[in-house]
Amino acid sequence: MKTSPFQIVLIACLILLIPYILIVGNAYLKIFDTSFYQKEFTKNKVYEKVPDADPLLMQVLSFLKGKQPLPDVFNERENQHMEDVRKLMKIFSTGLFLSIIFLVVITYVLMNNSKFSLKGVVIFFGIGSLLTMAIALLLYYFSDHFLVFFERFHTLFFKEGT
Repeated sequence: MKTSPFQIVLIACLILLIPYILIVGNAYLKIFDTSFYQKEFTKNKVYEKVPDADPLLMQVLSFLKGKQPLPDVFNERENQHMEDVRKLMKIFSTGLFLSIIFLVVITYVLMNNSKFSLKGVVIFFGIGSLLTMAIALLLYYFSDHFLVFFERFHTLFFKEGT
């Protein structure tokens, strides 16, 4: 049986969803990992300058999750930036949630309404994983120019001056 254009689109979507889910999912987990920040606070001696860094961190993370307002320690520019970050995180988390749902639906459709077996779907997952590794290697390669990418990222996603 020949692969239909619809099946080709589903396969392409499956392969492209995997890197998004893996990269954004891992970033999302890291962003809300308090132990990561606590290690960095210790390493960079933040506790010496900001003794209440841990409660402040918890408030900021809670703000980013949309559970409470931002603490009153930031100036107007910082507040606006944090609002922009929260909006962007909402977009990425919604995209992550929808991507997982689409991944499950596409996998189901490919396995139940076409000639693809579990083995075929596993191959597509493998291709998506290889694509993820290629993207990770590119990000690692370009990490030598982190500041340039950080500035471009902010220019792309945030308003000027925030």
